[in-house]
Amino acid sequence: MIKCLLLSVIFLPHLLLAQQTNWATEFQTSFIDISGLFGLDEPAQVTSLRYQKKLLFVEGFHSFSWLEPGRTIQTFFTAGYQFALDEDEDKSLSIGNGFAFNRVASNGSFLRPILTFNWNESERQTISIVGWMFLDTRKETAQPLNGATGYVGYVYKLPFTKIELRNEFRILYSHVRDVRNVAGFTEQLKMTLNASSTYFFVNTGYSFYRSDHMTEFIYNFGIGKRF
Repeated sequence: MIKCLLLSVIFLPHLLLAQQTNWATEFQTSFIDISGLFGLDEPAQVTSLRYQKKLLFVEGFHSFSWLEPGRTIQTFFTAGYQFALDEDEDKSLSIGNGFAFNRVASNGSFLRPILTFNWNESERQTISIVGWMFLDTRKETAQPLNGATGYVGYVYKLPFTKIELRNEFRILYSHVRDVRNVAGFTEQLKMTLNASSTYFFVNTGYSFYRSDHMTEFIYNFGIGKRF
């Protein structure tokens, strides 16, 4: 795990040198993790990046708590390849692998292989099928957290002169081996001010099935900015 982190820190600056990257940072009133169905009742700051050149992509995500400023909640780093499946590049398949740390999941550290299919049906509509595994790398733990998560997502955008409205709906399933199975849906409504790339959002998630029979509704809202 430490070797993976050191290699990432060493090679990431070389990959990003003289390249264009997409960054965003946002404040959330309470933290919702990358699955969308698990949360933490702490205000959080989330920063993400995405870099791509030809087939190669690198992406990262880091969140820290404002309740305990500077304390990490969740972070991950992924590198991989994206392949165009048609001439217009409307359909693509991405294969990546990375690592993650998640305080929500008992301070677990994980390997995280991921597979993503995207279909840009039009300028306004995108369909995604995403799945990733999480493999617990802790050597000493009473309950390893291994499993997989997958979702089908639909994005619809409404561009206007001054703002853009974006709605994303996901149906999601998560399996944690010998611990829990969860199925649910999430929805994000986002409004972006085109002139400043500042955006406002509301996230909601509802787990309509949990193997421990404890269904849950979670939500947050916040503000962010793209760079």
